[in-house]
Amino acid sequence: MTDLPQDDYVPPRDDWMGKDPYSGEPEPIYQPQNPRWPGWQKNTNWDWASQMLTAESTKMVWVGPNLKWWDLAGNLRGRQGVIATNEITGVGLAPWEHKFSEGPYVAGATLERTDIRKRIITFGAILNPNTNRMDKRRYNTPFKYRFIESQWWQSFSKTEFGYLGFFTRSTGWRWIKCILNSDSASGSHSLDPVAHNNNSVVYDMSLVAVDPYFYKLPFFKTWKNSPELIAKGKNGFGEGTITLANRGTIVANPLYIVTCPGQAIIGDGPDRLIEMPETSTADKYYMIDTNENMKTITGAVDPVDNPFYRFIRQAGLINFFLHDIAAQGLPLWRRWDNPMEFEYAVGPMSQVTAKVKHDYPDGEITMILPQRYESAWG
Repeated sequence: MTDLPQDDYVPPRDDWMGKDPYSGEPEPIYQPQNPRWPGWQKNTNWDWASQMLTAESTKMVWVGPNLKWWDLAGNLRGRQGVIATNEITGVGLAPWEHKFSEGPYVAGATLERTDIRKRIITFGAILNPNTNRMDKRRYNTPFKYRFIESQWWQSFSKTEFGYLGFFTRSTGWRWIKCILNSDSASGSHSLDPVAHNNNSVVYDMSLVAVDPYFYKLPFFKTWKNSPELIAKGKNGFGEGTITLANRGTIVANPLYIVTCPGQAIIGDGPDRLIEMPETSTADKYYMIDTNENMKTITGAVDPVDNPFYRFIRQAGLINFFLHDIAAQGLPLWRRWDNPMEFEYAVGPMSQVTAKVKHDYPDGEITMILPQRYESAWG
């Protein structure tokens, strides 16, 4: 054996000492500490910062329909008494299914279409008062465990949606809308959770996301008309453009919010223009959804046709009961003389510049571009 340092040996370094750039002599890297405020000098060194600030692990949180926040993974995990197990499924690519057609006269198969399916996310949840690493008081009692379990299940619903969120330093927050799956309702226990003062239980959680994509906050921008723009434009319309980027990994369909009165013209891609219906002050504003699977125009004051009105209309009592609906006038989409569908969608990792026009001097058009992602952090 020898006491000589090996090749991979790194001698201890004094983080408080450095070298003078001119003489090379050791010198303190900080000024002498103020005995009243010694902390700020150490806290300015990133290597000495706490894990709460420097942690790079993936954060996972659940926000229930009651707006209760649960830190399940990451540097704040277990703050409310619940942590997630190491294994989680269903946070990768959105589920899909190929549809093929095969026949005796075709070699192999022909891909007909691809269906995007709902997403099912599963993970284990450990309930225990001692998982709260932020609380130095270790009150591991049956009462505290019961309170945690009660609040946990109150944060889920069979009919209302909550949000599952993931955070990394490279991708930021991404959220997906989920509802409790029936697979989470087993509740089987082989031992009393409070037996032997354990005060702990593990549940297999299963969540269903009918929309399989993860979302970030959408980008939006507003264009405002003016008399000067109308004077420069043609046919009494002020013209402008709105540019937004789609940073997501999924194709995005823009939405527009248009103020009333007046008529607007919205660009569908770089060349195509679509005229909107003429509106009055009573219409206030309306929304345009360019997604082909959604209703294109929705007015702010459109009459509502609820199930009761549908029932009496089918019963032949429309003239007697629906006079109040008729008095409100036709919905905005019924007043659209030349209805057309939007065809353009913004590709992933790209931007769009939409042409917009309005014939009212103070008219405004707001473009909203959703940001959708295929996976939780990829």
